[in-house]
Amino acid sequence: MQLQVFNHKTLGQVRVVGDNENPLFCLRDICEVLEHTNPSRVLEAINAEFGDGLTLSYPIKDNLGRTQQTTFITEPQLYFILMRSDKPKAKPFRQWVVNEVLPSIRKQGYYLTPNVESTLIAELRDSNLSKDSLKRELESLKDELLQTQRELLSFYKFQPKSKVKEHSPDTIAKIQELAKSGVGVSEIVRTLGVSESSVRKYK
Repeated sequence: MQLQVFNHKTLGQVRVVGDNENPLFCLRDICEVLEHTNPSRVLEAINAEFGDGLTLSYPIKDNLGRTQQTTFITEPQLYFILMRSDKPKAKPFRQWVVNEVLPSIRKQGYYLTPNVESTLIAELRDSNLSKDSLKRELESLKDELLQTQRELLSFYKFQPKSKVKEHSPDTIAKIQELAKSGVGVSEIVRTLGVSESSVRKYK
């Protein structure tokens, strides 16, 4: 179970564990919001209403970094406390939980304050814009590459094919004579001043 901390600018904070279907609320935090100075008496009232052993303990760290077993209560038990409480903060706390925290948890699996939510939406929008911009750039590069390929193909298509230079019958005869006598291609090229392709063609 993941611990989440929900903050309200005037009511304070409430720690919640569990999931979006079965959230569990920190009893001590609720008592501090409602200004109940004795959480043990509140827990006794819960046990009297719902039966002993229905509350849960969850290890969390205090302000000093020590791990403490802390009591958490269910959603019905939270409503039970809020409906019985005559503390001034009971109504605004109930409205916050019922109208904002719980609907957001059930819809999204977590709670976002308006400022955080708007920030995340803006970041997501910017991310999508960046992806769209990158996609357009890639498409443009792809079009440029295809155009370059077409131009190269067109250029080579109309280039005249190189032909082996025609030599005189005497030169051809000398090439054949040297080749028959075992002279290598490179030596014939140097001796007669002809191209390698000519030697290979006429030898």
